[in-house]
Amino acid sequence: MIRCCLAGEHSIVRRPNERRDLLFVDDAVEALYRLSMEHAQGASIVNVASGHAPTMREVATLIIAASGADPALVEFLPTVTSGDIDLCPSPALAEEVFGWKARISLDQGIARTVAWWRENMRLPAASTTAVQAHCRDNGSPPGRP
Repeated sequence: MIRCCLAGEHSIVRRPNERRDLLFVDDAVEALYRLSMEHAQGASIVNVASGHAPTMREVATLIIAASGADPALVEFLPTVTSGDIDLCPSPALAEEVFGWKARISLDQGIARTVAWWRENMRLPAASTTAVQAHCRDNGSPPGRP
């Protein structure tokens, strides 16, 4: 969606009411590093998560704002509320076991990701056209859900 917004192309949010816990890559790497250094006994499931699950509509709105895209380029499909997913794991055990918690907020992570794409989105004209067509038809760039 970020690439489509920066390219000025239409995109689709298929499940705007679903909630997902999103984590910036730097936080994920730090958590996995700390976990790899931990010598805890026994097995336990540890969630590497922020503990905050915005709706996909909220995420899209943040992306639109950070990218400066025209909000009319983003289409939100209607959903059946009974089928919405709410994925918000608790990060409490990660903090307890190896002293980790997410440091980068969703706003900061989106701003940093948009900045990265602005800097690195140098596609040849043919590739840009292919990305634009894919965004128009599927709502996200190739290789992205």
